[in-house]
Amino acid sequence: MGRKRKNGECAYCGNDANLTEDHVIPKCLFTKPNPPNMIKIYACKDCNNLKSKNDDYLRDLLVNDMFSANSYVAQNNLVKSFRSAQRNTSDFSRQIIPRANLIPFHSQGGIYLGEVFEMPIDTSRVSNIFSQIVCGLFFWQYKKRLPSTYEFNVERISADGFIFEINLLNQFIKEIQFKHTKFNDVLFLAHTTDSEDEFITKWWLIFYGAVIWTIETFPPELKSI
Repeated sequence: MGRKRKNGECAYCGNDANLTEDHVIPKCLFTKPNPPNMIKIYACKDCNNLKSKNDDYLRDLLVNDMFSANSYVAQNNLVKSFRSAQRNTSDFSRQIIPRANLIPFHSQGGIYLGEVFEMPIDTSRVSNIFSQIVCGLFFWQYKKRLPSTYEFNVERISADGFIFEINLLNQFIKEIQFKHTKFNDVLFLAHTTDSEDEFITKWWLIFYGAVIWTIETFPPELKSI
């Protein structure tokens, strides 16, 4: 069965076009059966194609993150990532393998735990991936687009900042206006909005129980504050 289609405004770029359904959170991050609450919006062909090209890159980025090592789903998808690397079809692997370096890894208390690979990721591409995802999430949640002039701050939370973000999340969860959703064992999604400007937001995407990415949206005039 083909994807559902309709005419209207693309949730990502805002252009009026013939639209098809898009999974805002890529299906390749999950294992079957997919959760029943998969987030879908309608997007134009160009945005759909652009986003699809980044799906496997996002999967490989997340499952190769050392903090996803305890997730069964992530490890299952890691096998797929390895196979793509062997076939030389993984953009992620082609990028990191020639430039990966072993670096010392310490606990938060400073205890040396061994060496891990440092991955030189394409920060611009990763920022674009998460920015587009948040555009889709915002449209799904509020049935309107983020203003095209708004900017994004995308950050992968390090081990040092993990506890702070978890405590901040727990604090926000107690508030009525805080919205959060869980998608099987793959993703915990949460966000909050500014009381005066609904387009100023902060999103937490916790993948595989341990890999935290935060995305903030704000008008350009706040960038210098």
